Amino acid sequence: MERLTERLPNGVIRRVEVNDENRGENVMSRLAAYEDTGMEPEEIKDFVSRWKEAAELAGLCKEAGSDRLRDLLDAEKELEAMK
Repeated sequence: MERLTERLPNGVIRRVEVNDENRGENVMSRLAAYEDTGMEPEEIKDFVSRWKEAAELAGLCKEAGSDRLRDLLDAEKELEAMK
């Protein structure tokens, strides 16, 4: 994503100069897209973190293969039944 702002070491936020005739429209469009999520910045960071974890887990599952996953699920069910 191309940033529209930058944070200076002293904490000041300033806009990044972009050669774009439609800058105002693009800024408003991006702000509207963010607001449409209904999420606060912290929630978005948490969502991205969880998404990365889910993608990693999906990759591990793919590597393990569906037969192995079924075996693990069956074993887990057997353990639960023993309790």
